[in-house]
Amino acid sequence: MYKIKTLRALKLNLSAVTQLKPRITLVTPSFNQVQFIEQTIDSILSQNYQNLQYIVIDAGSTDGTITILKRYEKYFDQLIIESDNGSADAINKGLILADGEWFNWLNSDDLLLPNALDLLAEHARRWPLKTWISGCKVNIDEAGRMVGCQAPWREDINFWLLGEALFPQDATFIKTEFLRCNNIRLDSRLKNVYDTVLYLNLLVYSEPLLVSSVFSAMRWHSSQKTANSSQRSKETKAIITAQKQLPDQFKNTIARRLCRSRMHIMTIPFFAVLARCGLWPSRRQWDVDNFNVWNLTFECKKLKDFLTL
Repeated sequence: MYKIKTLRALKLNLSAVTQLKPRITLVTPSFNQVQFIEQTIDSILSQNYQNLQYIVIDAGSTDGTITILKRYEKYFDQLIIESDNGSADAINKGLILADGEWFNWLNSDDLLLPNALDLLAEHARRWPLKTWISGCKVNIDEAGRMVGCQAPWREDINFWLLGEALFPQDATFIKTEFLRCNNIRLDSRLKNVYDTVLYLNLLVYSEPLLVSSVFSAMRWHSSQKTANSSQRSKETKAIITAQKQLPDQFKNTIARRLCRSRMHIMTIPFFAVLARCGLWPSRRQWDVDNFNVWNLTFECKKLKDFLTL
């Protein structure tokens, strides 16, 4: 009898913990990535996050991917195998089915790092009014070896001064209700830059919370869409169109052109000084939830606290 009561109490405690953590929906769009898909799935399931909705949408792979998906099907909330109009279309299908408070997708060649979802839940708990959260990622090669780390908000002037939408996709999570209330979806006509256009659409309504947590690993390999710069350049017009809807975009366009010209040695410091004085639009006042490695706690800062210019 004691063991039964203890087991019941344990189940109640686990249920309470689950309720405290926000529901997260992850979607994996899949097509012919048999060499990577199992690692992607394992990186999500091994999170052991108790309030996860995981949806996998495959476009009809012919390379053995579906065999692997069937093997893991019992661990998915939903597995859909049907033709689609590309990754953006598949992700939109997942968004329709999403019942989580937070939403993101993980491509079938990328990875979530250990405890990524628990870290997201902690940031969300500390900042309940934020509608999207963007962190950092590492880059890995085809064999899974780390080749670099990306935190654009800390290191890229194009991000904080020139208004570029440099948000690491697999490390950027969005409130599902925020997307639905503003009728925001991915543009399924785009094959490469739909995430960039999505973030520009989000910026019309609110700025994200920037966090120092490293959520994911993006795999770079020859058949990857992101690695194909020629294909991405064909969709540049969609980015320019989305940028036009943002406030101060005219000024940002001027700054981008001058800072990428031969005069950049002079113009970059010039615009940086104007931004520091509050005379030119920048993201210096955006909120950052930073992890302090010395006292092992999160601390609220502003982006300007991390900039050297």
